[in-house]
Amino acid sequence: MWIEQKTSPWRRPVPNYPEFGQWRLRVALLILAFVPQILAFMTFDVLEHNWRTLETKLAKVTTVDQLLRDHVDFLDTCLKECMLTSTTLLRAYSRMIVTCFTLALRTSSFSQSANHALAAVESGDGDQAMNKRWEFLKMFESNFSHWFKVIYFHSRGHRIPG
Repeated sequence: MWIEQKTSPWRRPVPNYPEFGQWRLRVALLILAFVPQILAFMTFDVLEHNWRTLETKLAKVTTVDQLLRDHVDFLDTCLKECMLTSTTLLRAYSRMIVTCFTLALRTSSFSQSANHALAAVESGDGDQAMNKRWEFLKMFESNFSHWFKVIYFHSRGHRIPG
């Protein structure tokens, strides 16, 4: 998806069609913002921090049993802090990943749609399909937002409002 969005329909400025620019931005942000953020959280905030703690403990290890205990504690802590121990959270993560994967598979159709929009604007006919583009994108956003709320509220021990 990242490679596809480096192509012309995603990068070319269209100053006389701001709605198209907003649509492009929201398509890009839906996945290209979430995936790096969750990766950074799990990698740097959870794994790296806990790895350093484990390294400190390993320097003081005197028995194999202690080594195994520290390693199991590290793994358990990482799973818990990455929010991977709750079936509700695992289901929500799974649904978000499916949403991201499906959106990534549809990247070429988004690019075709972007090319059609640009061609319609350049020809002066106007873009008659923009509402369809928004509706299609809103399906992904709605699904993604729902599962994000499940993760957010469940990870804090709350029920989803409304």
